[in-house]
Amino acid sequence: MNADDQKYFDAAFKLIQARLTNLETQVTLLFNAEKKRIAEAAGVSLEENEKILKPITEKVFRDLDQMAAALKAHIESESSL
Repeated sequence: MNADDQKYFDAAFKLIQARLTNLETQVTLLFNAEKKRIAEAAGVSLEENEKILKPITEKVFRDLDQMAAALKAHIESESSL
């Protein structure tokens, strides 16, 4: 990869990382804002709701991290062509 390709890759990946971080923040804010409604709709206490939501939010964040890694790999493979 030449210097111009590396600069393009770095800029693209930083933008993607920023978008994914923004998405993680939005998911966190959504879950936090909706905890009470989710608990009421599910017929569980807020404490039980926390136990239920924690693995879901962790999975969402793992999935977002995997998406970032896949995008990085794709950008790297495209820039090597």
